[in-house]
Amino acid sequence: MPSSQARHDPADQVQRSGERLLAALFRLLQAVRIHQRNNAIVTEGAAACIQALNDFADDGRLTLHSTGHGFYIQSEKLRFRKETANLIEHALAFFERRQLPGLVFTIETAHITETAVLDLARLLNQSGREKEPEMWLEQQLDRHRLDWVEVLSAPEEDEPALLEGVESLTVTTGADAATVALQTRVAGAKQSYASAYTALQEVADKVGSGKPAGLRKATRVVQKMVDMLIDDRFVLRALSTIRMHDDYTYTHSVNVGILAMCLGLEIGIPRRVVEDIGICGLFHDLGKVDIPLSILNKPGQLDDSERATIQQHTIRSVQQILQLRASRQVKMRVLVPPFEHHLKYDGSGYPQLPGNRRPGLISRILTIADVYDALTAPRIYRPTAFSPDVALSWMMERAGTDFDPILLKVFCNMLGTYPVGTLLELESGELALVKSNPPTQDGSRPVVVVLSTQGEGHYTAQEEIDLSTAEPCPRVVKTHHPSHFGIQPAQYIL
Repeated sequence: MPSSQARHDPADQVQRSGERLLAALFRLLQAVRIHQRNNAIVTEGAAACIQALNDFADDGRLTLHSTGHGFYIQSEKLRFRKETANLIEHALAFFERRQLPGLVFTIETAHITETAVLDLARLLNQSGREKEPEMWLEQQLDRHRLDWVEVLSAPEEDEPALLEGVESLTVTTGADAATVALQTRVAGAKQSYASAYTALQEVADKVGSGKPAGLRKATRVVQKMVDMLIDDRFVLRALSTIRMHDDYTYTHSVNVGILAMCLGLEIGIPRRVVEDIGICGLFHDLGKVDIPLSILNKPGQLDDSERATIQQHTIRSVQQILQLRASRQVKMRVLVPPFEHHLKYDGSGYPQLPGNRRPGLISRILTIADVYDALTAPRIYRPTAFSPDVALSWMMERAGTDFDPILLKVFCNMLGTYPVGTLLELESGELALVKSNPPTQDGSRPVVVVLSTQGEGHYTAQEEIDLSTAEPCPRVVKTHHPSHFGIQPAQYIL
């Protein structure tokens, strides 16, 4: 590659900026071991470290990751060069001795002061003398309010698709590249969905039993989901049609997270905020772990006392999130939407707040995703779920009062007249599942998968029809919720 090209290569820029950062960081670590904080060498080292961190200010977030195979900056492996080999080896040994997989920095200049950098350097050095360095360092970062830096936890191995209804999703392999690519996307989406489900379940189980729980695993899962949604929103949105009658709370929260992130991306919200939206979606109902199952699963109407208990879950969610092991900065970003997600656009709803206060943007996004998924899910107190199109119509009738009318319009346009997973009854009597909505259409003529019955509620996917181009176009006479026929949409549309 010509030198002029290399200078503009983003990966090459990360390499050079990463090398400068490591050099500055380890010079500072050495300096604070042998000099006082007011020593010129220490202060110059802190300034150099801040400058190196600010090289990544445009990214907003910086990840240092140490593995047995190398050292990574922003997922780019630092190349071993003659000039930097000793530095990289030293960095690997430093992190390995402390059992630290890495560090994540939120690059906000106002937070990264000389005092803060020197505190971090001192803590990193001292962590090598602790029995549990990772846990100790996390506690000290929180204690010293260094909320612009977090410990990166070790990546887990891929988890199996644990969800009933996800296990059966398969794609027939073929020779064509498109089929293989789809299979890869589906497998990745299944993995992300199952990981989100597991991360949420683990946190809820720990919170329910009074054990310490953290956000790191859930944060990594959400970050992967955002990557997938940026590249292709179809597969994850299709998985959000999953319904589990025996484990509604977890699948509901994962679905809300996916739908809320999709809406956030649709209106151009920055990636980092979309990640916060995903975390809010996963944990918006965390407070329900404190509510007796006899109330949550009551088949009949709730009395006033039970209703008041249910309505406490938004406050309880805030209390539980505050107890999670995460930086203060992270928790502050994800507290308000779970608190406000039952506060309606006009200020009514709960919790009741003074001054008829309206909910914030992320809260309004969360409310739309939460209500839509709740309406389209069979519940013990409402066994008949709305079909997706009917749910959207019901919500549109309440635009301007319950819901932000602009956000809801964007949400409806995003999903289409017949959202993915809607079961259509065609004039021929055939049933067809909506697979996707062509972006050039108004959503009223989607791509569908025709189903044929095998008796006893069993169906197989037949031909795929694009209703926007089919001649003659089959007419839709009615819509149904797939659960009425025992159909799990994702099994057929992926």
